[in-house]
Amino acid sequence: MALGVPLVATKSWAVPEAGNVYLRARELCEQMGDTSETFPTLYGLLAFYFTRAEHKTAQELAEQLLRLAQSQQDSALLLEAHLALGSSLFYQGDLAPGRTRLEQGSALYDAPQHLSLAFS
Repeated sequence: MALGVPLVATKSWAVPEAGNVYLRARELCEQMGDTSETFPTLYGLLAFYFTRAEHKTAQELAEQLLRLAQSQQDSALLLEAHLALGSSLFYQGDLAPGRTRLEQGSALYDAPQHLSLAFS
């Protein structure tokens, strides 16, 4: 994870190296079990595929994010997962289900509680 942020900042989300970094981070998370790094790792991998217009893969990762967020019952993670899934569906032309997910994510937003998300 420590390599992903500077790599993306200097080269972009779409470079193969970014995908490799987040794929390796996911492997490490899987080896260690569910950790606090699992959600940001999957989100980084989703951003890689989304930027490369590989929206079916991004959708699959968004669905994983949603399952993880639901298991943790974390409103910030749920918000991000719904928005990620909604965006993935939208870009694949699944407008109605995409809108539903985007609305579900937006409904979870609470400014005082989620203010930090505006800057991430």
